[in-house]
Amino acid sequence: MSTTPHSTVPVTADAQVSDLLRRIHRVRRPSFIEMGVDAARDFYEQSSPILDIAAMPVRAVEDRAIPVPGGTIAARLYRGEGAPDPAPLVILSHGGGFTLGSINSYDRISRMLAARADCCVLSLDYRLAPEHRFPRAAEDVFAAWCWAADQAAELGIDARKLVGLGDSAGGTLTAQACLRARDAGLAIAGQVLIYPGVCAWQDTESHRRYGQGYLLDSALIQWFFSHYIDNADRNDWRFAPLEAPDHGNLPPTLVQLAQCDPLFDEGQDYAGRLAWSGTPVELISYDGAVHGFYNMGGALAVARRAHADTVQFLRTVFSS
Repeated sequence: MSTTPHSTVPVTADAQVSDLLRRIHRVRRPSFIEMGVDAARDFYEQSSPILDIAAMPVRAVEDRAIPVPGGTIAARLYRGEGAPDPAPLVILSHGGGFTLGSINSYDRISRMLAARADCCVLSLDYRLAPEHRFPRAAEDVFAAWCWAADQAAELGIDARKLVGLGDSAGGTLTAQACLRARDAGLAIAGQVLIYPGVCAWQDTESHRRYGQGYLLDSALIQWFFSHYIDNADRNDWRFAPLEAPDHGNLPPTLVQLAQCDPLFDEGQDYAGRLAWSGTPVELISYDGAVHGFYNMGGALAVARRAHADTVQFLRTVFSS
């Protein structure tokens, strides 16, 4: 998220979000662009817990190494106290513009999902840009999905109940992995896409309307993408899932969007494309919310409502 100051602090339909925006703008921290990649990563890791929910207890936490093309990635497996044996599994791909974020910065979200949905959560530390450019993150995530399915028995996982989940760039990675899983015959029970990036070019009305002052600025989006992908590759559906030729035969999908988010329109378009193709879709838009709000449950009631909606969807998928 950008913390560049702006002359006018936007007001949203959510009073808590508006107050948070005012407080962030008053601090006048440098933007991630001004910090540079290394400092931005450090700041993101240190600041992530500040607005997040408290860490919930789970039965077990285990670090894993997952083989992927050209190496291995770290992952962390959480087992909820009420998870059955074998347990349903959520495979989580974190946000951060393909450049920031880690299993550590998403520890509290992972714990919440495992604890409240009575499942396991496998959080992925896919390789980041600019050290690892497109399609490395996409390949890492899909390889991890295949690994989890293959290792289900050893992991104590019910291979019939695998759900992909991701926010922002993690939503992009989840959406493309779900398309690839379908094509590969890998059974996936559902997917949760939280304000995903799914279009090749950022030219929608919501990008124009919310591209400055709402935490995720247009300049920051392009900074992230400049690290991750060449313009010549932007129409590849592993980066822009809206460009995929077929959106049919996908599992039940929950799309959760923030109203005041540059990515709102493309998320809405993706939900519509899935529904038109026959995929069962539930679309929830959170009035007044901004990009990144899902990780601010310690400060925002709207984030906690979104968590409850995610958990309800997961429980429904797991019980079907």
